[in-house]
Amino acid sequence: MQRLAIIGAGLMGRVLALDALSAGFHITLFDRDDKSGQKSCAYTAAGMLAPIAEVEHDDVLIYSWGVQSLARWPQILAILGNDRVWFQQQGSLIVAFAQDHQDMLHLRDCLALKLSHLKGNNHPEFEFIRQDTIALLEPELNPKLSTGLFFPDEGQVSSDDFLNASAEYLQSQENIDWQDRTEVIEFGEHWLKTAQSDAKQEYDWVIDSRGLQAKQSVNEFPDLHGVRGEVMHLQAPTVTLNRPVRLIHPRYSIYVVPRANHHYVIGASSIESEDFSPPSVQSTLELLSAAYSLHRGFAEARILETRVNCRPTLPDHLPKIIYKPGLIHVNGLYRHGYLLAPFLSAKIIEYIKGLA
Repeated sequence: MQRLAIIGAGLMGRVLALDALSAGFHITLFDRDDKSGQKSCAYTAAGMLAPIAEVEHDDVLIYSWGVQSLARWPQILAILGNDRVWFQQQGSLIVAFAQDHQDMLHLRDCLALKLSHLKGNNHPEFEFIRQDTIALLEPELNPKLSTGLFFPDEGQVSSDDFLNASAEYLQSQENIDWQDRTEVIEFGEHWLKTAQSDAKQEYDWVIDSRGLQAKQSVNEFPDLHGVRGEVMHLQAPTVTLNRPVRLIHPRYSIYVVPRANHHYVIGASSIESEDFSPPSVQSTLELLSAAYSLHRGFAEARILETRVNCRPTLPDHLPKIIYKPGLIHVNGLYRHGYLLAPFLSAKIIEYIKGLA
C-alpha cells in the first residue's frame, strides 16, 4: 500500500484524501488548523459550481475542467452520505436592471464567443432571458429586473456541510492519520518534517496543497498572491430563492446563494486585495443593498455572521500542478476551489496510480 502525505487539509487536501482513500492508499494528512477547517478558504466559499458563468473573466479551460468537476461532485458526496451535504443542480441566474442592460449584453456576447471555440455556433449551456422568464424561474425576485442569463446545468454545494461531513468521514477511516494543529516546517521529495518532531518522515508521495501558506516557502509559485473574498450569512424566513443569483453591479459581481432553511450567503466574486481584515462599512452596505434590490424580504433578514479570507491566486487565474519524483505541488485555485478541486484531485491520483 502506497503511503501519501498531504500537507494542507483545506478543500483541495480533503478532496485529495477522499480520492486517495478510494484508490487504496494510506494517507497522513497534516494541517495547522483544527479539523473544522474554519481557517481555510473552503469555509468562506459560497460553494457555487458555475463553470460557464466564470468564463467571462477567465480562461475557457475553467469551463472544460469545471464541467468534469461538476460531474464528480455527486460521486464524492455519495461517499460522505448523500444526506450529509446539501447539494443541488437547479442551474444559476445572472440578472440585471434596465440601467445595466448593456453590461448584460456584453456578458452574453463574451460568453457566446468564448464558448463558440468549444461548441461551434450552438450554445445550449445558457440562454438569454427577459423579465417574464425570470419571473417563472424565480417568482419572488424584483419584477423590475429586465434581463438575465440562465445556466440550467450549474449547481451548488454547501461548504459548511462538506467541511463537517468530510471531517467526520475521514476520521472514521482506518487508512488515514490526520495530524491537525501540526505545522510542516520542511519537506521534499518523499519526506517531510514537522515542528512537533525533528525526525524525517518518509512517504511514497508528498502532496503540497497548502494554498496561500505556500507563498512563504515554495519557489515553484513565486507569483502566488491572495485575492480577497468576503461573504455574509443571512437568515431570511420570508425569502425563497431556488438557485444562486448573481446581480450585475457597477463595481463587481454580487451573488446571493440559497441554502437549506432560508439560509443565504451573499458575497462579491473577488476583490483585488490581500487583506484579511473584517468587511468594511462600504462593502457591507453594497452587499446588503444588492440583496435588498433583488428581494425586499431581505430587509427583515437577520445577519448571522460575516467571513473573510484570501484565495491563492496565480497571475493567469488558473491552477497549477507541479510534478516531481515523490513530490507534487497543487495551488492557485483562486475563487474556483469547489468548481475545480475534484478535477485536479482526479488528475493527481491518476498520475500517481500510473507510476505505481
